[in-house]
Amino acid sequence: MLVRLRKKQKKTLTNTKDVHPFVWNIIRRKPPFDRQKEHVYVIGMSRSQQIIYMDWVSMGTVHGTVAEPREIFRMAILKGVSSIIMVHNHPSNSSQPSKQDIVLTKQVVAAGRIIGIRVIDHVIICEGGHYSFYLDEKIGEETE
Repeated sequence: MLVRLRKKQKKTLTNTKDVHPFVWNIIRRKPPFDRQKEHVYVIGMSRSQQIIYMDWVSMGTVHGTVAEPREIFRMAILKGVSSIIMVHNHPSNSSQPSKQDIVLTKQVVAAGRIIGIRVIDHVIICEGGHYSFYLDEKIGEETE
C-alpha cells in the first residue's frame, strides 16, 4: 500500500541516517496497537536520490513480519525507480539485525542485481536508534 507523502516529504535523502527520522515519524502516527507491530517499508528513489514513493509492504506482529523480494520490488518495477531503501522497525527497541533480517537482505540485494534495481540500504529502526546495513558495510558496491 502506498504511503501518502506530502510534497515536502518527497525530498532527497542524501544520507541513510536521514531514513530513521523520516520513517519513524510515519510509524509514530499509527494507532498505539499498530506501533507495537513490525512494519516493512520500501522507499523508491530516483537516480538523484529523490523520493518517488514509499510502499508499506507488510505489517506483522510484535515478533516479526513476512516480506519477500517480489513484494519488496513490486512497486519499484511499476514506478520504474532506479534504487530502493528497505526499512523496517523492531518493536523490541533493539535495532540489531536478526538472522532472518540478514537472510532477507542478501535475497533482496541479489534480486535487485538481477532486475537492475540497486538496494541502497536496509535500515532497521526503533525508538532508540537505527541500524544500517550500508553503514555497517554489509551492503553496498564493495560487497555486491
